[in-house]
Amino acid sequence: MTKSKNIGRPDIQVWPFLYKLISYLYPVRIARKSSEANPFLEVIWYNGSLMLNTRNANYSYGNLLKAFKEVFRAIKLDQKPIRSCLTLGMGVASVPSELVKIFPDITQDA
Repeated sequence: MTKSKNIGRPDIQVWPFLYKLISYLYPVRIARKSSEANPFLEVIWYNGSLMLNTRNANYSYGNLLKAFKEVFRAIKLDQKPIRSCLTLGMGVASVPSELVKIFPDITQDA
């Protein structure tokens, strides 16, 4: 058995896989922060994926990733000889993660 690991919740020592498992039942907040540019930022586990949210938008996974996947299918991205990619606004790296699934040897900058 692995040692418990703190992943952003100082009040709870839990194995990371447990957060992921629980996230299929309800969202699990990992961290909440604010900045001058955005007063509400949070990272949560939701349906087994990390998500970056603001009060009014989702910047990773969820509907945003679904939209990217639909575009990737529509333009037949998997049939293109892509070797490198630049991602602007990385969020929690949902798009780069999907690109690695399609192109395992891709070089990426974000």
